Amino acid sequence: DYYGPGSRPLRVADGDEEFPDDAASLNKLITEFEKRMRTAAKALEFEEAARLRDRLKELRRQQIYKT
Repeated sequence: DYYGPGSRPLRVADGDEEFPDDAASLNKLITEFEKRMRTAAKALEFEEAARLRDRLKELRRQQIYKT
C-alpha cells in the first residue's frame, strides 16, 4: 500500500493501537516491537513473531512520514 503525503493510516495493521504523534515515541515503539519480535522467535512462537513483524512494517512505514 502507498500512503502519499497528507494521507497516513490511523491504525496499526491488525490492532487497535494508534500511531504515536511524534517521531521519538514512534522510534521507542519500533524498538519495543523489535525486542518483542526477537523474544517471540527465540521462544519458538513464530506466529506471534510474524504478527509483530507485520506491525513493525506498518510502524516503519509511518516512521518515513514522521522524519
